[in-house]
Amino acid sequence: MERAYLKKIINKKVMGNDGSEIGVLKNVTADLGTGDLIELVVHINEGSSGSKRFKSEGSYLYIPLSALRSIRDYIVVDVKSR
Repeated sequence: MERAYLKKIINKKVMGNDGSEIGVLKNVTADLGTGDLIELVVHINEGSSGSKRFKSEGSYLYIPLSALRSIRDYIVVDVKSR
């Protein structure tokens, strides 16, 4: 498994696997009991509808880690499958 340090991926652009720009990664949530990472907290781009698949609150989208597909120049998440 390849590692990605939080300080290296904060403020990276987040895109859907359909090519849509979703926003910018601002934080990651964790379960304090287990230490497991739970969600990516993404600030939604202005004018972007985000994704109806994920929970949103204000200008933030909460994307479960199970939707994460890759971290390279962009963070890519699966917006197609359920």
